[in-house]
Order: sequence, then structure tokens, then C-alpha cells
Amino acid sequence: MENLNPPDDVENTRKRLLLAAEEVFAEVGYEAASVRDICQRSGVKNIGAINYYFRGKEQLYREAVCQAFETCKEGMPFLDHSSSNEKVSRGNNAQHAGENHFEKSGTGIKNIDPDSGQYDGAKTRESVEKLKQFIKTLIHQFLTVPRVSAMRLVSREITHPSSACETAVRQNIEPMAKILFSIIAELFPDTPEQKRWLIGFSIVGQCLFYRQSRTIAEILMGAERMQQIQVEEIVDHITQFTLNGLGLTAKVAASLAGGNLITKREAVAEVAESVAKESSTKESSTKEFSTKEEQNRDREKGVSI
Repeated sequence: MENLNPPDDVENTRKRLLLAAEEVFAEVGYEAASVRDICQRSGVKNIGAINYYFRGKEQLYREAVCQAFETCKEGMPFLDHSSSNEKVSRGNNAQHAGENHFEKSGTGIKNIDPDSGQYDGAKTRESVEKLKQFIKTLIHQFLTVPRVSAMRLVSREITHPSSACETAVRQNIEPMAKILFSIIAELFPDTPEQKRWLIGFSIVGQCLFYRQSRTIAEILMGAERMQQIQVEEIVDHITQFTLNGLGLTAKVAASLAGGNLITKREAVAEVAESVAKESSTKESSTKEFSTKEEQNRDREKGVSI
């Protein structure tokens, strides 16, 4: 009978069983997977090894799912900004700039100096840098190709979740979600909690595209062109796109994301220009619609215009 507990082989045997279980569960699912198949795949001859190390098939599945989730998020580690006083470098060009328009416009950004009444650009820049770092880390993780069996098992568990899914999410996804949630809270402190979740899901969704839909993008765009896109370009794009979508004008968002904060006058001018363009577009659309309505009525009366 095989010795299940040699001092130097315990961890190795456990790892082999876990990896084999990940592969078998990913291929056929929990119900169809057999303990015998898993042991055979791992090279462990005694099928009692699973009970010895994992107390049965169910616990083995739970640990295999958690291992798969963990594998799929390997890459750069996240910096936890929620409970530390760590400062993100702001560079040499950071300066106080802005206007309390941002408070009035509904964006929720409240970095206003109470003494001067001016928008604290440096403070917001710090929060934006945290967001950029989070996005950069996520992109690095998603561009790191994990084991195929790990991706398959995660996909299977998300599509047909079991009780193991919640455990895996709590251990591997929730800590990252809390970091992102704290960054969004810094940028938009008055935004309702539900809205913050939606913002977070949108940010992660943009990043996740580069893992889940990369093959589709390469077919549409061309593999060579797709491979030429640098990580920093993706990070800048997602950061600016997110800031724009949350109510910042294009120039303000680009300035914050790029590190060169614009002046108060430029911010006000940009906002005014944006509002003017929006009003002009609406007015033109209204006039065009009215003209077409008049032409249709005249045609019905048989009057040639």
C-alpha cells in the first residue's frame, strides 16, 4: 500500500492532485468527474489519497476552483489604497487648478479647497493615478495567459455556479473590488453606493475584454496591429474613456489622466464650449425636424415647394 504521508512528498502529492482535479473538472464538470480519473491523471495510485488530503471529492473541487481563480489573476500585485497613507507620485508638473463647476455639474468630484474655494487638482490627480495603477495592474493580469484548465474551470463555474464559486470570489475577487471601490469613493464621494458598483463593473469590463475577446479583436483588427498596442496605451485609453463617461469633458479628463492639470480659465472655457456645442446640435436637430415636417405636410396638400 502506498505511503500517503512521506515527509518530503506531502505538498508535492497534494499539488499534483489539485492540478489533475482542475484539469478533469474543467473537462467534464463535477458530476462526471471520478476520483479514480483524478488519481490516474495525477499519477497517484491510491484513490484513498483524495480523502486523506481533501476529505473527499467536494472539498477537492472547492480547492480546485479557488486555485483556478487565483491562477487567472496572476500578474502584478495590487496596491491597497483603502487603509494606507501611501502617496502616489504626482510628478513635478502637478498644480492646483480648476473650478467648482465640477461640484455643480453632478460629477461628484469634491476636491475643493475650503479656504480658497479652488478646485484641488493635485488631490484629484492623486486619485486618478490610483485609478490608473489599478487599471494597469488589471490589464497586466489579463494579458498574462493562465493555464487553459484554470480558465476553463473558472468559466464553467461562472456559467454554472456552485457553492464553491462564492468562496473563490470572496478570496480572490472581493479584495480587488474593495480597492477599486475605495478609489471610486475618493473620486466621487457623493455618488450612491449602487452607482459606484456600476462604475466599477464598467471599468473591469473594459479591462476584461483584452482577455476574453482578444481573439475576436485580432480577427477584426488584425493580429499584427493588435499586438502593436502597448499596455500604457490601453491603460490611458480606459482611464480617459472612464473619466469622460463619468462627466468630465475630454480635455479635463485627458489632462488629469496625462498628468498636466489645466488652469481654471481653461477648464471653464472647455465646459462652456462643450455646453455651447451641445445646445447648437440640439437646436440644429430641432430646426431640421421642423423643416421636414413642414415639407411633408405641403406634399400631402399637393403643394410643390
